[in-house]
Amino acid sequence: MEIWRVVTSNNNYLVSNLGKIRHKKKKKALVPVYDKDGYQTVKLYRNGKYKTVKVHRIVAFEFCKGYDETKEVDHINRIRNDNRAVNLQWLTHAQNNARKAEHGK
Repeated sequence: MEIWRVVTSNNNYLVSNLGKIRHKKKKKALVPVYDKDGYQTVKLYRNGKYKTVKVHRIVAFEFCKGYDETKEVDHINRIRNDNRAVNLQWLTHAQNNARKAEHGK
């Protein structure tokens, strides 16, 4: 079941537990683009400026427990465009590096 929440950092947008982001008033889905590392990003507009943000970080912040500003988001199944909340977890930098070494990326 898809659940939508307001993006805390920009209340003009909604984010779903399935990794989708849309404009709150227009209900228009944002089309993600890939950054140089293969992560999906979107541009959120606020106060006359666009800010590029990683989709997985928004989903994890709104739906995954364990947030701490020092932690990183890990894709459990190692698929960088699988931004479903069930596939994301907060890890320390050391834990994330250990998982990368264990799985080769």
